[in-house]
Amino acid sequence: MLPFRKILCPTDFSDVSYRALDAAIHLAKDFDAELYVLHVAALVGSEFGIAAYGAGGYGPIVPSDDESIAIARKRLSELIAARVPKDVKAHGLTRIGNASEEIESAVEEQDADLLVIATRGLTGWRHLVFGSVTERTVRMASCPVLAIHDCEDGDEKKPLLPLRKILCPTDFSEPSRQALTKASELAGHYGAELRVLHVTWTVSNRLSSGEYEVASYDRLKMSEAEGKLQDLIAEETPTKARVHAVVRMGYKAEEIERAAEEENADLIVIATHGTSGWHRMFYGSVAEQVLRVTKFPVLVVHAPPPTFKE
Repeated sequence: MLPFRKILCPTDFSDVSYRALDAAIHLAKDFDAELYVLHVAALVGSEFGIAAYGAGGYGPIVPSDDESIAIARKRLSELIAARVPKDVKAHGLTRIGNASEEIESAVEEQDADLLVIATRGLTGWRHLVFGSVTERTVRMASCPVLAIHDCEDGDEKKPLLPLRKILCPTDFSEPSRQALTKASELAGHYGAELRVLHVTWTVSNRLSSGEYEVASYDRLKMSEAEGKLQDLIAEETPTKARVHAVVRMGYKAEEIERAAEEENADLIVIATHGTSGWHRMFYGSVAEQVLRVTKFPVLVVHAPPPTFKE
């Protein structure tokens, strides 16, 4: 529930992580929340460690784990002093080990109710190398996760706040209702417009036919979806809120991104079941696909995975 009380923001001292930190700072100020800035150092000798070579080139100069922690603490302290305003209650946290596991552990220990994390939104082999920490963290986190994307060259670095337009996709499931509740709370706090989007399959998605029966069926499907969406909005959002229903047909992740582009949304709020294995293939994939393709900030709201009867 809003307001946020404790916000956790991991940093690897990169420019994109500083964008996420700036968003976390503004949210902490808006909600008078405590801010925890976390850096996870790699274990010496791990596959994630990067050794610096000496001037002579004879071999790697590898700091010990204790030295790595000491260096990280110093950098983190300098970062907070330079970047976080004095009126924000900020704390530095330093850990060593696997980044996604340590981030989730810090979320639980600090009882954080929001995680703000950077993502580069990469695809292909670069996604496998660079994008995995954010995706694993989004999948594992026990609280809502706000993913802040890096800017493409030439893109305007638009600040996250204040929020003016929020897009919330829904499939009418219980998790998506929880995401809509969070989106409604944010829209109410900032006086933002809320677009509630449902993407539906129609016959013309599957068949290349111009027959009258196909077009008639498509119109019926769209009409049914619009009615169901209006009912959901009436049930789940305040009567005075500026809420608009949007129904589109096509592939979910593509249409969500297209709608965000057309509306110039400040934020996408989407649900995920946080499942794994084959369950995630069916239930968790849309949120992850959106994270990979979009340039917009995404707030991922977690819900318990569905239960299956034997």
